[in-house]
Amino acid sequence: MFRHGKLAEALRAAGSDMTDEASAIEQLGLQPRLVESDSRNLKVTYPQDLELAGLILGKLNE
Repeated sequence: MFRHGKLAEALRAAGSDMTDEASAIEQLGLQPRLVESDSRNLKVTYPQDLELAGLILGKLNE
């Protein structure tokens, strides 16, 4: 997570050179802090990621 103002600045400055929000922040010369998280906290990028998220949510609701 990034502060809105800093993220907006980074995204404007990065243009089409960025691959994600963290890389845009890094292009400003900043270093995002990495934190350990649960393996169920996944990034949905591809259709199979959405399928996995659905499976996880289904198990949590049982």
